[in-house]
Amino acid sequence: DMDVRVEDAVVKEYPDMNKFQIHESENIDFIICIGGDGTLLHASNLFHRRIPPIIAFNMGSLGFLTPFAIKDYKKNIKSLVEGALFVTHRMRLHCKVVRVGGVSNGYDINGEGDGDLDGAVPGPPTMHVLNEVLIDRGSNAYLSNLLCFCDGQLVTNVQADGLIVATATGSTAYSLSAGGSLVHPLIPAILFTPICPHTLSFRPVLLPASSILRIQVPIDARCSAWASFDGRNRQELNPGDSVIIEWSKFTVPAVSKTNETHEWFTKLADNFHWNVRALQKPL
Repeated sequence: DMDVRVEDAVVKEYPDMNKFQIHESENIDFIICIGGDGTLLHASNLFHRRIPPIIAFNMGSLGFLTPFAIKDYKKNIKSLVEGALFVTHRMRLHCKVVRVGGVSNGYDINGEGDGDLDGAVPGPPTMHVLNEVLIDRGSNAYLSNLLCFCDGQLVTNVQADGLIVATATGSTAYSLSAGGSLVHPLIPAILFTPICPHTLSFRPVLLPASSILRIQVPIDARCSAWASFDGRNRQELNPGDSVIIEWSKFTVPAVSKTNETHEWFTKLADNFHWNVRALQKPL
């Protein structure tokens, strides 16, 4: 027998079902997601530490992260319980907003640990991101002006519509639309993708997963910026505010039907028509 727990929104429609409590996460064997890719991102957002394996059934329009057909749910759940499926550990990003005035939760002004500056202004809770962090100009008429630090060193000043910091999983999302590279989900890397930069030489780059990034709105910036995390928790960044971004030790174990490489290339061809064209005719 299975003890099934559901979210608040489901309990409201089906009051006889048991409600999921976040403190029970250590006792959860696996999560069933029914929807599109956004549903999987929502499930990731619920867990800020350990997250159980997720089996995702596609009822959306694209379904790049939801490999299972809903019509076969009984067979696939049975296969999962019997250990006949694969699990891919997808990297997440650990993010923290630091407000002007100093530090928050142990980060110093260079984005490094154990900071202890006077006048620190606590920011909101930390967030774990599966796809990307987006920092953009919002409704402001001016370009975004962002100072970008990597491991405490200033590496560039972004003057663009915005900046995307993504995981390999997020490489097939917003970053791809902005010209970023496709990255296999098992590659431990952080994507650094500008959005409509003001220089043609500003190309997307990949950084080691061990990098600690700090993206700051300069004190003398003409306007504020806006940050969102997997499309959620959108908040304004005033001049002097920063976002600290680093690798999260809590990955998302996503259940797949086959090994990840085969499934990833199949999804690229089926969903994005990657390199799909008629073959050249023989002479």
